[in-house]
Amino acid sequence: YFITVSEMEVESQLVSFAAQDLQTSPSGGAGLAALFALSETERTTLGINKNRRVLTIMSEADPE
Repeated sequence: YFITVSEMEVESQLVSFAAQDLQTSPSGGAGLAALFALSETERTTLGINKNRRVLTIMSEADPE
């Protein structure tokens, strides 16, 4: 399964990531932003629910 997120979608998530002390760049946070961008139908199709755990990797530090 593949998903594409725009830079604008990722940028909009960076603020909420930072509020959780997850400082990263847009490319570093793309995987987690993609997870948040999934629709309910996509989550169901992938078997993602409150009983599942999903691993994402933030691969970069905050560039500032």
